[in-house]
Amino acid sequence: MISAQVDWCPWTDEMVQLLGDGGVLIFDSVLGLGTAASTFNTVLKLAQDGNLKHAGVGRSGNLRQDAAIRQDLITWVDETNAHEFSRVTALFEGVRTAANEHCWMGLKRFDTQVALYSGNGAHYDRHRDAFHGKSSRTLTAIYYPNVHWEPTHGGQLRVFFADEKVEDIEPVADRLVVFLSEVLDHQVLPTHAPRAALTAWFYP
Repeated sequence: MISAQVDWCPWTDEMVQLLGDGGVLIFDSVLGLGTAASTFNTVLKLAQDGNLKHAGVGRSGNLRQDAAIRQDLITWVDETNAHEFSRVTALFEGVRTAANEHCWMGLKRFDTQVALYSGNGAHYDRHRDAFHGKSSRTLTAIYYPNVHWEPTHGGQLRVFFADEKVEDIEPVADRLVVFLSEVLDHQVLPTHAPRAALTAWFYP
C-alpha cells in the first residue's frame, strides 16, 4: 500500500508505518464543507484584491521565478490574514501534535502557504519540498478547499514513490494529505479551473 484514505484521528500503527515507509496519508471530511467553501472564497478574494504573488522556486538567495516550472500565485498565512484561516491553521497544529505523539518527530513549528492555480494549464513540475542544508522541511500537510472540483478540472497531486509507482490524488474539498517532505517527489498536474491549496511545512 502506498497511500491510505483514513479517518483523521487517531493515527494508528499502520498509518505511522505507512508514513515512515514514504507513503501518503489521505484524510477526508476533516473540517466540513462549509469551512472548505469559505476558505476557497477567501483565497479567491485574496487573488482578486491583488494579494497573491507569483511563486518562486529555490531557497533564500537562490529564489527565482520560473513559469516553466511553477505557475501558481501564493501568499503566506501571517498576522494580516491569520483570522481568515484559523480553522485550517488549527488543523495543521493537530497534524503537528499527532506526528509528535505517534511518530516522535519532534516538530516545533510550521509555515503555511496559500496557493491558487488559476487554470489555463497552470501547473508545478516534479519536485521535493525539503531543501538541502539545515532547518529543512520534515513533514508536508496540504488542505484542499476546492468545493467545485471535478476530474475535468485537472490539478491532481501526482506523487512518485520510491518503487517508481505513481498515484494521482484528487484535490477535492475538505481533504487533507500528509507525507514526508524529504522523501516524496510530487507535482501538480495542469489545471483547467481555479484550484486552491493551503500547505503547511513542519520543522524540527
